[in-house]
Amino acid sequence: LLTPSAKRFVLFPLVEPSLWESYKVQSEHFWTAEQCGVPPHDSLTHDGLPKPVRMCLARTAALFASTYRPGGVIQSAVLSISSRLHLPEARTALGWHVMQYNVHVEVACSIVDFLIGDSPLRGLLFDSV
Repeated sequence: LLTPSAKRFVLFPLVEPSLWESYKVQSEHFWTAEQCGVPPHDSLTHDGLPKPVRMCLARTAALFASTYRPGGVIQSAVLSISSRLHLPEARTALGWHVMQYNVHVEVACSIVDFLIGDSPLRGLLFDSV
């Protein structure tokens, strides 16, 4: 995975077919943010939640969504790992994991939008982390 090679930019022929197969299985079984069905903020479905519960959920979702900000732990780890990977299958698998993480962040942001809406509080939640 970490050995430099002149063929590091060419995916085929595969060096580690099992890694590629794992990537293909994961990509076939993942969901999209739209499949989560987070309703828009103007929906009345969140009105049954007490305000302290909505705020707690919104803060938790904003914290998760903010972990991929520039200089954050996740982004630093991805940059560090990706700069060392030379095997194309491994880089593809890492890219897939980054995409999965981005879908989770999108869902977390949608949850904040649903609970808080487009208010100054939303910006405050994301900026305070």
